[in-house]
Parts: sequence; C-alpha cells; structure tokens
Amino acid sequence: MPLRIARVVKGSIADKAGITNDDVIISVNGNVIDDFIGLQFYCSDPILNFDIQQADGKIRKVTITQDWQSKLGIEPGKYQIRKCTNKCIFCFIDQMPSQLRRSLYLKDDDYLFSFVYGNYISLNNLQDKDYKRIVDERISPLYISVHTTNPTFRKQIMGYKQEIDILDKLKFLSQNRISFHTQIVVIPKMNDKEELRKTIIDLTHPDINTLSIGLVPVGLTKHRDDLYPLRNITANEAKEVINLANFLANSTGFSQIYCADELFILSGIEIPSIQYYDDFCQIENGIGMLRAMLKNWQRKQQRFAKLLSDESLLFVTGILAAKYIRHIAGSINHIFGEKRAEVLVVENSFFGDTVTVSGLLTYQDIERELSKRESLPDYLAFSSNMFNVDGFTLDGIHQDELSERWQRKVLVINELWTDWKIIH
Repeated sequence: MPLRIARVVKGSIADKAGITNDDVIISVNGNVIDDFIGLQFYCSDPILNFDIQQADGKIRKVTITQDWQSKLGIEPGKYQIRKCTNKCIFCFIDQMPSQLRRSLYLKDDDYLFSFVYGNYISLNNLQDKDYKRIVDERISPLYISVHTTNPTFRKQIMGYKQEIDILDKLKFLSQNRISFHTQIVVIPKMNDKEELRKTIIDLTHPDINTLSIGLVPVGLTKHRDDLYPLRNITANEAKEVINLANFLANSTGFSQIYCADELFILSGIEIPSIQYYDDFCQIENGIGMLRAMLKNWQRKQQRFAKLLSDESLLFVTGILAAKYIRHIAGSINHIFGEKRAEVLVVENSFFGDTVTVSGLLTYQDIERELSKRESLPDYLAFSSNMFNVDGFTLDGIHQDELSERWQRKVLVINELWTDWKIIH
C-alpha cells in the first residue's frame, strides 16, 4: 500500500520541491514505497524521482536533488504493524487479565520492528516477497525467536498450522548475508536438555549467521486457566541450562551464548562479570541488565549521593533485583555514614509470586506495600521499567501522580542506572 505523508517539515528539501502533507508516495526511483523503512532505504540516493499522488487523485512527478546538508523533511504516516499469527503455549499476553491498557494486548510479529527496535519475531508470517525484501533492502540484523530447531516441537510450542523448517529459513537468510540474534524460551520437558543442546549446535554452525543466542526461562503467571499445562523452571534446571550454555560456548568456540539474569538468580549462581555480556546485545531480553545496572551505579554513585543531600530514600523494587538494589542502598548508607536508603521489595500479587521482575509490577501491588509502612522517607524511587513510554504503570497510573498521592518527592531511575528524574 503506497505511503501517505503525515507531515512535510517547513523549509525542508521536500517542502521546497512542493511535496505537501497528505500526499501519497507511490514510488521513488521506480521503487514502490510501502512504509518508513522503504522511504529511508530508497531515499538515500543523491537524485530522487518521486511519483506522487495528490489529494485530488492526480499523479505528478517530483525530482529532488539532495545536498546532504539539509533534511529531506518527509514524516511518514502511521505504520500498520504486522500482528502475530502464532498461538504459543507460553504466550505472556494470553496470561494477562483483561483490565490492563489495551496496547498491552497487541501481539506484534513484525520484521521491520525487529530490525528497528530489536523486537523478537518468529518468521512464521512471512511470505516469499517478505524474504525478498529483507534481502534486497538488507534488513539486518533481525531478532528471531527460535525456541527449537526441531520442526515438530517448534510447531507444537508456537501453535502454527503451516509446515515451517526454521533452520531452512535461517540458512536462506544466512546465504543472503542477513544476520540475526536469536532467543530460546526454555520450557521444562519440551525444548530443554538434549533438545536445547541440538538447537544450540544448529544455531552455532558456521553456515548460520547467528550473532547471539539468548536463553530465557519460560515466564508463567497465575492467570493460566484453560491454557496448556506448563510449569516454571526449577533451580536445578536453571543450573543445567547455565552449565550447558557454558559447555557449548567452549566446545563450539561460539561464546555469544547468554543466559538470562533470572536463570542465574534462580540457580543461586552469581551473575557473571561484565566481560561475559560482550556488547550487551541481548539486554532488551533481560540478559545482562543487572550487571549493567551495577556497573553504571559505580559511575554514578557520587553524583547520586549529592542529589540526596540530607534527605532519605526508599527504593521500590520487585523480588528479582532486590539483592542488587540492597547493595546500592548499602553503598549510599556507607557514603553518608548513616542509614539514608532503604529497600521495599514488592511481591507480585497481580500476576502471581513467580513473576519477580520490577517491570511487571502494578501500582495496586506497590500501593499495598507502601500503605503498610508507618512512615515514608523524603524520596520514593522507582525503576523506569515500571512505566511505559508515556509514563503509565501497567494498571494505568501515571508517574506524575505518585508524588501527589504519597506527598513525597518521586525519583524515576533509568533501569540501567544511566540517569534519573525528580517528580515533585
């Protein structure tokens, strides 16, 4: 579908060429433009020949010569995201109750969002023309949910109807110089142990352009009525996954096999040093977040301490990161030589006690725990991952409301501890 222009920046090259808001771009240099990626890719030439459809339906041609100093100035219209067609037996969205924000129930499986934002995709909804475009426009790297290279098990786990050999798809992409990061959601008794070993061996083959492999434990909530019967990984199973990953990293020479923070905490094994994570390419997958947070805390602690002055602070966190937030609180108290910082660990009643990450805490659970305290310190500190990009919790409370509700200053700290903001 041709790309409608949402806005043309005043004074830009496109504006001076007479392109206007709500014009539709049919093609550039003979290439059909369907979306924002196509616009970016095909508008990199010095001379651009546009076929434009005006609001009255007339087609006109516009030629633009770029000077590389000025912006083209075309802002594309809203992109229609490609939705997921799978029925994964572990899908987290299927495990959420109905009273949350509508946007949380969107299941995307879009290869453009994979390329731009690092979203994991299945490849299960792609057609030949999509693969051709990925190759032609060099849409790489992608982030691909593999889970297993066994076609029978993968079909069972992901719930699709068509016959797909994921390894064949990865080989095709590799032969066409497309690279990818991969993830495996480890499910007990399904794709673990020997199946996991085989999958990692397949993904680390020299003919496959795998950049990294992320191993993540299946996440289950208490809202699983009428869903496929699954259970969480045990501490011993978490150790087995970590040991297998380390063994295969050594035996294959492919060191970019990373285990999620949850696996280390569940197993009782200390999270690895910063060298383990290389360039933190899987950090959006919850891999290396705690180590990155601690490293950034070391760099920021003196600046953060100056912020407090003579005031006190309460960190609000989930169970997973509690040990490490306590370490940070202890560092603050050591700097001042007195108790200035405390930690409030909130159990997740909304999703169930097996969900331990701060990013899935609801305000109602936080409110319950804060209300139990006889008094509150000067600051309440929350991780930024408790809020969406618009500042709302999962259950729709905006971060700006917290200060008024509790009559305290509020600190929203970046989840990797790179920065923070104060809300009065």
